[in-house]
Amino acid sequence: MAMLQHGFINEANVARMWGGVGGSAGARLQFAAGGETPMSWKVTNVEALPNFHLRVAFADGLSGTVNMSRLIHAEDAGVFAMLADPRRFAEAFILHGAVSWPGGIDLAPDAMHDAIEKHGVWTI
Repeated sequence: MAMLQHGFINEANVARMWGGVGGSAGARLQFAAGGETPMSWKVTNVEALPNFHLRVAFADGLSGTVNMSRLIHAEDAGVFAMLADPRRFAEAFILHGAVSWPGGIDLAPDAMHDAIEKHGVWTI
């Protein structure tokens, strides 16, 4: 699985990447081309919360929160701008161990796991 800078995965080709996105986790961009997620990073539960937050749990028992408000409302949100509709944001599901949305939008489970392990929250 190819790893690039930034922290988001998108099954469709990403035309550009955002500078400064990824929070303190040193996140990476990866393209999910059907690869398997390492067991410890595998997201096993996701729940959409108010204000563009997610509650997530991982296969290794770790759980925490993802705050996506800043990213979704950024001028350069790109494909994530479509999640500004709370109903669409609430459509989050798990695909291949990653939090995903219809349209091929995904979050990198490794960066999410690292940040939550360190801080209890991943703010992107």
